[in-house]
Amino acid sequence: MPGSSTGSGTPQGSAGDPTTGTDSNLVPYSDYLAQYAATAQSEVDRELIPADDHQLVREYFQILGS
Repeated sequence: MPGSSTGSGTPQGSAGDPTTGTDSNLVPYSDYLAQYAATAQSEVDRELIPADDHQLVREYFQILGS
C-alpha cells in the first residue's frame, strides 16, 4: 500500500510546515540516485531480485539518471 511503513529503512528529512503545505526539507532525487542505484545493483548481484527482473532494474535506474 503506497505511503504505509514497512518498518525498514531510514527516514530522510522531516515534515514541512502543515499550515502552508510546503516541505522546506525537500532534496533533489539526484542527490540520492547513485546511492539507490548502487543498492539496487547490490540486490540484483545478491540475487534477491528475480532473474527475470534484473534488466528491468538496471534500465529503470539508467532512465532515472538520464
